[in-house]
Amino acid sequence: MLFRSKFTGPVTLIGGAVGADVALNFAVKYPERVKAVLTISAAINLKPNQNPLPRADRPRPVDPYEVPYPMALRTDKDRFDRFVAIQVANDQHSFDVTSRMVATFDFTDVLPKVKPPTLVIGTSLFPARTMEMMNGIAKAMQNGTFVELKTGHYASWETPEMVAPVLVDYLKKVGG
Repeated sequence: MLFRSKFTGPVTLIGGAVGADVALNFAVKYPERVKAVLTISAAINLKPNQNPLPRADRPRPVDPYEVPYPMALRTDKDRFDRFVAIQVANDQHSFDVTSRMVATFDFTDVLPKVKPPTLVIGTSLFPARTMEMMNGIAKAMQNGTFVELKTGHYASWETPEMVAPVLVDYLKKVGG
């Protein structure tokens, strides 16, 4: 879309989970087109194949949102119900394939090539990505900044009131 538009200036990219991966790879491939990158709970592996991969033949938990959307964050029933409706509409096979791709892609060589200022938001209530890991991701970049938020993996859904001010403050800082 960006290339087909008439907009030619640099853009600020914001991505969560796999969207963060896409934004970071875009920033490496087209550094002149990117002013800043803001990531939320980036689905980045520095040690591929270290996490168990979801597979269709593995049993699913009774509450599939237990880890990514903790009970402590389900205080707004309407917000959680909207989130679940979107998740239910997702294709499980596609999710599994994407998860395998994330688990096997090594970002070790990509991160040092990320030139624009980059915010790495770690979500401390999501145990799959430790704050040590997320801080290491920020440190591996040329201009990475790490911020920890006490929220879950789907931070933009779970706690937008917590995420938005951090994004706005960072954008003001980098002129985005």
